[in-house]
Amino acid sequence: MLAIGQNNTVLLTPPAIQTEGSVISYVGFLNALGTRAVLELIQTGRYQTLRIESRGGEVIAAMEFGSAVFEHQMDVIVSNFCVSSCANYIFPAGRTKEIEEGAFVLWHGDARQRNFMEELHKLEYRENAEAVEQLTDQERRKLAHFRLDVKIQDAFYSKIGIVGSIARIGQEIPKPVQLWALPVVSMVAFGLKDIDAPPDYGTPPYCQAWVKKYTFRGAVSCLALTNDDILAWQQRQKE
Repeated sequence: MLAIGQNNTVLLTPPAIQTEGSVISYVGFLNALGTRAVLELIQTGRYQTLRIESRGGEVIAAMEFGSAVFEHQMDVIVSNFCVSSCANYIFPAGRTKEIEEGAFVLWHGDARQRNFMEELHKLEYRENAEAVEQLTDQERRKLAHFRLDVKIQDAFYSKIGIVGSIARIGQEIPKPVQLWALPVVSMVAFGLKDIDAPPDYGTPPYCQAWVKKYTFRGAVSCLALTNDDILAWQQRQKE
């Protein structure tokens, strides 16, 4: 999934990458250009911390980036914002996860979000009912793309040990939202651990102060979900 409100510019815009001591600083979109550059640094073994600011980006590139962060047991610090693919695949991959004062981690859906899965199932139905030759070339590419994203994402979430529905719950609660943040206690319920955040992180006042500072397409919501809310939602997914 590309960064919210963006087009293929996301894939072609190089991020700003700097190093200082054992810290890699990454500012910009998540794409193949950025992933290749940062992997070269991570693989040297000289860096322990990733400081990131990103509105999101390309799914496969972000998961490759996140896998390297996880495998090298890097700490992740979020500056200002970590949105969409950054929230899905970079932030939760950190050994420790710090959200700086005034920063936000915002989810916006993932490869298994409802509308993607509905389209995938429609294409699979046509593939099975009419034979793949009846699909257009574009439809076949889309089907292959959906399948690959889901397969790699499932393996990624399993690898880092989180419940991936954290990236979809905001879309599937009774009153859906477009962009959402969760307090630390709710993130922990999805398997995220070792999170250091401001004491009031995820509260309505924190959310209101943040949205005055940054502009995003779509409303930003702080979801005050209890563990019971999350468990009830997860149970509904099994029915």
